[in-house]
Amino acid sequence: MNHVDQEILQILKETFRQKKKGELIDPDDLMAEGIIKWTLAASVLGIVIWVFLPLFGYEVPSMMRQIVGGPIGGFFGVLFLHLNNKAKNTSLIMFVLTWASMMFGVYF
Repeated sequence: MNHVDQEILQILKETFRQKKKGELIDPDDLMAEGIIKWTLAASVLGIVIWVFLPLFGYEVPSMMRQIVGGPIGGFFGVLFLHLNNKAKNTSLIMFVLTWASMMFGVYF
């Protein structure tokens, strides 16, 4: 793992870590981190609902693919914008994450 990959992992750790009370944070970073966390929560909730509907005997609506795909696409889009905004260089992790988001977009 090179220094660029370590930089991106550091940005991800900083984004998802628990902030201390009274800690000063740039408002733009706070808003971006909040959007990333809420779109992740909406994505996970949509996937959980999509998985558990058939298990409880309910039919999965045909629009469920778009309903779940929206937050997933939004999460990855905002995450990549945040990473590109914070990182100084691109890396292999960025290419893998971009590929993964495109595969989610195609298959979900």
